[in-house]
Amino acid sequence: MIATPNGPRMRETVIILLLNQTLLNISEMERQLNQVRVRVTGPHAAALRALVEGFVSELHDCAHLIDERLSARKKLVQLYDCGKQESGLPGYPRGPMDCQEHLENLLSRYALFARSVYHALGVAKELGFHEEVELFGQLVCVMNRSIWFLEIHWEANAVGMDSSHLPDWTPNLHAGYS
Repeated sequence: MIATPNGPRMRETVIILLLNQTLLNISEMERQLNQVRVRVTGPHAAALRALVEGFVSELHDCAHLIDERLSARKKLVQLYDCGKQESGLPGYPRGPMDCQEHLENLLSRYALFARSVYHALGVAKELGFHEEVELFGQLVCVMNRSIWFLEIHWEANAVGMDSSHLPDWTPNLHAGYS
């Protein structure tokens, strides 16, 4: 249980900061995914590129939804300057990496990102922001699904499986999450 901030303005500020942080994390994740798309090599490179392109597209859709919600929240509240926020995700490693190393790095970053989204979901529930609970809930589903695909590709690559046997990525953001 978190300590509930006093007053509606503080509660609004907290939810706006969480939305901002999530948007920054999405932007950083997109940047790192684009690095993978450009740098990946090896027998599973084409499959990983296709997967990464799907992730980027879905994260872009998520960013749009969060940006809309953030704009709506900011219109409701005169927000004072909360200071500079930065992504909570570590930078992507430099240097050459094989497909397996890219998958391991992406799994690590998605896990950190998912943890921050779960935290935001919990805070939104605690503060009673139902629209944000739904939004963060959708993002949790996106994170879980992305991690599942990364794990499948990681395992297939580790055992030398032909990538043609892997499930294809299909966008699912607007299919409705429960």
